[in-house]
Amino acid sequence: MPVFLALLALVSAFISVFMGSFVLTRSPRERLNQVFFALSIIVACWAFVEFQFRMADSFDEAMLWLHFAFFWPLPAAILIHFVLIFTGHTRFLGRPWNYLLIYGPAAIITGLFFLSDSYASYPVERRWGWTFALPDTGFSDISYLYFPMMAFISVVLCFRFYYLQTEPLIRKQAKFALATVSFYAGVVTLEYGLLPLIHFWIPELTALTFAVAVSGFFGYSIWKYQMFTLTPELAADKIIATMSDALLLIDTRGIVINTNDAARQLLGFGAEELEGMQADKIFPEGWLRESIIEKQGIYGNIESVTDIESVIRSHAGENIAVSLSSSNFRDHDEALLGTICIARNISDRKRTEELIRHQSEGLVARNAELTALYEISNALRSSLDRDKMLKRSLETITSLAVFDMEHKGGIFVVEGTSLKLIASQGDSPEFIEAHRNMTVDDCLCGLAARTGKMIFSASSVEDDRHTLSYPDMPDHGHVIVPLKAMDAVTGVMYLYLPPGSRFDERQKKLMETIGSQLAIAMENVRLYEETRALALHDPLTGLANRRLMSLELEKALARASRTSKPFSLVMLDLDHFKDYNDLYGHAAGDRLLAGVSALILEEIRRIDLGVRYGGEEFLLILPDTELADAKDVAERIRIKTDAASFPVSDGMQSSGITVSLGVASWDETITSADILVARADTALYMAKSRGRNRVQGWMAQGRTSAD
Repeated sequence: MPVFLALLALVSAFISVFMGSFVLTRSPRERLNQVFFALSIIVACWAFVEFQFRMADSFDEAMLWLHFAFFWPLPAAILIHFVLIFTGHTRFLGRPWNYLLIYGPAAIITGLFFLSDSYASYPVERRWGWTFALPDTGFSDISYLYFPMMAFISVVLCFRFYYLQTEPLIRKQAKFALATVSFYAGVVTLEYGLLPLIHFWIPELTALTFAVAVSGFFGYSIWKYQMFTLTPELAADKIIATMSDALLLIDTRGIVINTNDAARQLLGFGAEELEGMQADKIFPEGWLRESIIEKQGIYGNIESVTDIESVIRSHAGENIAVSLSSSNFRDHDEALLGTICIARNISDRKRTEELIRHQSEGLVARNAELTALYEISNALRSSLDRDKMLKRSLETITSLAVFDMEHKGGIFVVEGTSLKLIASQGDSPEFIEAHRNMTVDDCLCGLAARTGKMIFSASSVEDDRHTLSYPDMPDHGHVIVPLKAMDAVTGVMYLYLPPGSRFDERQKKLMETIGSQLAIAMENVRLYEETRALALHDPLTGLANRRLMSLELEKALARASRTSKPFSLVMLDLDHFKDYNDLYGHAAGDRLLAGVSALILEEIRRIDLGVRYGGEEFLLILPDTELADAKDVAERIRIKTDAASFPVSDGMQSSGITVSLGVASWDETITSADILVARADTALYMAKSRGRNRVQGWMAQGRTSAD
């Protein structure tokens, strides 16, 4: 028999280890499974110790292993812990000192066994092997009663849980739990309660009972009836307790009757404060009744609403953005009890949406600004001709979608204290006449030119700074942009706005950028024109140089060949210019060349071209001019030069300067410009050879014609 009981204990140990591990691996994080695993391991150790002292050959060996069995009260305490969790008494376990009530007696009994010498000789050998016989003391009686008492408490808890269940699966689980704990309690009561009273001893079977009943039966229930699977009721409680959204249960009177932890954390109220509170204090005034209660059927017919975006008011008075969903709940007779309201905090989402909206608006505005700048850049690069460039720029600027403006505007250039209108779009003749003699002291444009600051005006009628007007001038707004080059105001752009318009900071900055681009473009055109003039004109006389002469001669020859209209050349040379230089110096000679050039420009038309051909030689290109008319022009220049005086030095003038001129006209026999230039040069040579200070015309067959 000792060997048989020992083997039963060993088998029981293996059963406990296997079933405890099996339960834990199904759901390692489940608290119930963790406690069951601890219970199974303790029972397995206890059964293994029983196997060892059953197989002991001597008193000392039995004494050694029985000392390891001193933790026998601990499984009873862990069983109570397990049953409390299984039956849903988790609130009892929510207070730390309750653990002392469960495990304290087991720890005291175990400690007294270890510390007391009165139990040192308790191993006795019976026919079923070694066992222990405690002295007949009060402590021994308490120790014997501890197991039955803990077993009885476990049975009561399981019975009550079974009695209250209505769901079939839970009732089956509760039935198995009650049967298992009752079987264990019966053996314990018999072994530790009744038999010791009549001094009748049986083999120690508690460890075997624990292993087979608790581990075995409960393990079977896990496999067969899903003992530790969450029931719908338990799952609902667990979900409500752990859900991140706030849940409020509101009755038909609008009073909060229940909440979860998330609601209390979101609102900042304690459970005692929140439950029993009027829901109007949580929701903005009137919103609850209008948007939930009435819509859901308490006063209307709608049973539920989903994802209403609104706010709830916290304990601190802060409005929190939430997404609200709610549904009516009723009793078994379909009588309305209230509404369940679930509030999801969307403050972060709303902030993110607002940020995205601002960023999106910013990107749209930025894209519009970049598009505007791109269009302006294209307009500014459209031409190196100032008038064409400014015309297209005004058309582009007044059409930009980022500004709400009329298709009217213009540009003034600053010349000293005067403002000269060089470009205009949509302005009436009355406007142009009223602004013909503007200065920097006049109106808004003058103010912008003086201060160098952009000026905005919402109404020309109400703005006292708007000083220039004309009859029937309509009310309008203005934005005046100073155009700066090297920090100096070189021009002013004015644009028309509808009366009462507004200009925000982004629009002002964009307009300043456009003004800067326009000023740079105008300066570039000016520099280009100056550079072009220097490249094609003589810097001393201001007349065209030979490069420009060649271009214009080719154009004139092509036009004459196409239209058969004549044109003429006049070659002019200063008489005795070398002697003049030797007498008065080269500086005086330069002044003489400049003076004669000025006389030439006074006598020729705008369509004519005066060229400095050589040192003291000049060439005049006269389009649409016959030989006789060209000779008249040459004669006027000769007479005017002869009568003029030219500065030699400070306070000193020279007079009696004469010129010789040769004239030639195009005819159909001329195939190149060089031939015509050669004829004019030949005529000039003949004028000099015939005494100078005369005009000589070239005639066919090498003959010349003189006045």
